[in-house]
Amino acid sequence: MEKTNQYSSGVRNILTRARQYNHDIGDYMEHYINERFAFTVRLSNGRIELPMEMAQDQEVMPSSISEDRIKTIASRFQSNNPKPVVIPEPVLQTITDLPKPLTFWQRLLKVLGLK
Repeated sequence: MEKTNQYSSGVRNILTRARQYNHDIGDYMEHYINERFAFTVRLSNGRIELPMEMAQDQEVMPSSISEDRIKTIASRFQSNNPKPVVIPEPVLQTITDLPKPLTFWQRLLKVLGLK
């Protein structure tokens, strides 16, 4: 990837618009041209990829970029701090209520019908 300043204001304005749909998107740090000729934008808390043409369009005619396209960009945000998985209370309760497994000897006695 190659660092660039090309279409910087377009990139920043797209990020501003995308934050309306994903408040987790961090502050702009810098952006690079990647192998797909799109911009990979480094943020204070992750990264996001957006098409180069979109940044150019944002600078020339922002109204040409639909809100659906901005939502798509917002959904591409990749956080450096992923949120932990939270197990819902009913599932957690079910897991803790499971019976303890029988030891080898307990199973043997059960099979032999002695216990």
